[in-house]
Amino acid sequence: MKITDAYSKVWLDIIRQPTIKKSLYWANSQNEGRTKEFLKRFKDLKNLKILELGGGAGNFGTRLLNNPEINIKTYTFADHQRTLSFISDKTLKDLRVKTVRAHQIEKLRINKFDVVVSINCLSETTTIFREYLYKNIFPNCKNLFVIDGGKEFKEEFKIKLNEIFTNVQILPWEERPGRKLYIASN
Repeated sequence: MKITDAYSKVWLDIIRQPTIKKSLYWANSQNEGRTKEFLKRFKDLKNLKILELGGGAGNFGTRLLNNPEINIKTYTFADHQRTLSFISDKTLKDLRVKTVRAHQIEKLRINKFDVVVSINCLSETTTIFREYLYKNIFPNCKNLFVIDGGKEFKEEFKIKLNEIFTNVQILPWEERPGRKLYIASN
């Protein structure tokens, strides 16, 4: 199975759930704490090139793009096409915004990013997809900001981050028990 097929199957299954709109609303209400934490870690960086894996409806990215405390050069949302369709037209018209369908993630392997962001997404992807990220996307990234959970995922992710990045912090995430905040940098 190709990496792109594996990722697409997972997101098609998720997006077909009848509770997706309710979930998207809930996710937006959680973004205030996430935004504060992000700014605490990265507000001093200039001309940021950010990649968000699993950007969903774009709520977190939109908050960052609209925040005057952060200087963003480009913000790339990577997700399943149907999920990307939930991003507002206003956000999509922002000249800094780019979108990439998950099954086209290979297009990003030559790009360099200041920060890769992922909120509650990576543990929901296939091992094949994550391995692709570990080998081709994360090494081209200076910083990582990930909130995620799942026991098996946590162990795998911790090992991979320590192989790729020189400075790794894993902190409890208060908003959602069982989730962790992963901060990594080179």
